[in-house]
Amino acid sequence: MTPADPRYDERYRRADNLAREADILAESGELRRARTLYGEAGDLTAAVASDSATGVDSLGPFIAARAVCFLVNAARFADAVDLAWSYLHSSDLDPFARLRLRAALERARLAMNTASRTRRANPGDELSAPPECTGSLQ
Repeated sequence: MTPADPRYDERYRRADNLAREADILAESGELRRARTLYGEAGDLTAAVASDSATGVDSLGPFIAARAVCFLVNAARFADAVDLAWSYLHSSDLDPFARLRLRAALERARLAMNTASRTRRANPGDELSAPPECTGSLQ
């Protein structure tokens, strides 16, 4: 179990640093490396969310929404969709957390569809940037 406020978990802080580094790399055009770091940030953030307490007052689903955004930025759309649905199936989800997760799920679907159309139109251009997703909890 993570601390009372999961944002103090070392993995959460590490994910935040990775995402900031990925932002800088993406802005400079280094998409392949940026996506790798976004993926690592997404995995770490998802682990923190998974280890968080459950229930209406939990930060876990909000952290999961942030992880979904990182996974979208990593172009790991199926992982992002799966993670969002794993939380959306919960019956004791805070209404605002449900809203955040649904928004993140829609971004993941949009990015997946956009990437699919881009690959069909430009078969060699697998590094086109998907629509950016931000997931700050601060």
